[in-house]
Amino acid sequence: MCNAAELIENKINRCLNIVSGGSTTTLPLIVKGVLPKKINHLRLGESISNTQDLPMHWDCIIEGLDPNTFVLKAQIIELNYKPTYPIGILKFDSFGEAGYYEDNGIRKRAIIALGNQDVGDCFKLIPLDNDIKILGASSDHTILDIHDCKNKYKLGDIVEFHVLYEPMLFSSLSKYVHKKFIR
Repeated sequence: MCNAAELIENKINRCLNIVSGGSTTTLPLIVKGVLPKKINHLRLGESISNTQDLPMHWDCIIEGLDPNTFVLKAQIIELNYKPTYPIGILKFDSFGEAGYYEDNGIRKRAIIALGNQDVGDCFKLIPLDNDIKILGASSDHTILDIHDCKNKYKLGDIVEFHVLYEPMLFSSLSKYVHKKFIR
């Protein structure tokens, strides 16, 4: 980026006022003090409102940015003990993916009223209850393993998640997800 800016400056015979050189993923460079001095403009979006991936992927925490800005809630609509390995012939899901299943016996499962049409990739949800494991999703439902949870979930209970960028984007745009803004 800086080399390109210098080439342009040499070509036009003047300094550029703005050298835009990054986005949310550039914030860790600023925090570490290694952003090239020539760059004086960043286009920030996600990082201002949703900082979940900065510590997760970049080992970067920025003071003043609240990681709890978005909380996605979904209701448990089915609760049952189920085998961990599917019964029948294994094929592809509705998105053309072949699942991988490990046989861990019978475990307690919950299905929530939230699916990939609402969040994009269900594996980019972060359960607030660390004992919940996301197993997969269809278009409109997500399957959770709640067998080891200290909280004894019941039918109708609400499960809460932090979201990475993709589920934040999908759920914000979905007409099926009720939004509640709190100041």
